[in-house]
Amino acid sequence: MLDDNMNLWFLESNASPLLSGLKKYGMFKSVVQGAIEISYGLYISPMKRVMNVIRKMNIQRQNQGSVMNYGKWRKEYHLAVKNRFQSEYLVKNNWQLILDENRPGTSAFMNYEPLEC
Repeated sequence: MLDDNMNLWFLESNASPLLSGLKKYGMFKSVVQGAIEISYGLYISPMKRVMNVIRKMNIQRQNQGSVMNYGKWRKEYHLAVKNRFQSEYLVKNNWQLILDENRPGTSAFMNYEPLEC
């Protein structure tokens, strides 16, 4: 997976001894399915926004020719690639968002009070 700064992150998913006990209770499937839904939503949402930026940029290029404000498009692209869910890809399982790094200050903790360090 690539983050906003083009750093490569390797994510590993396996059935560790802790998760292997969940198979007995039928929870293993829902845990893995929930993780996949979250990963997919965070992957496809920025891609959809980037495609919209590219479409708008192409329309402007066709209408205005070679006169382009590339600074504007860089800003739009940077906003498009931020990690956040599009409404149609919000996770519909029992997982709950507790930290949104796109929000300023303590509002990033989604109304949870962060512990003092």
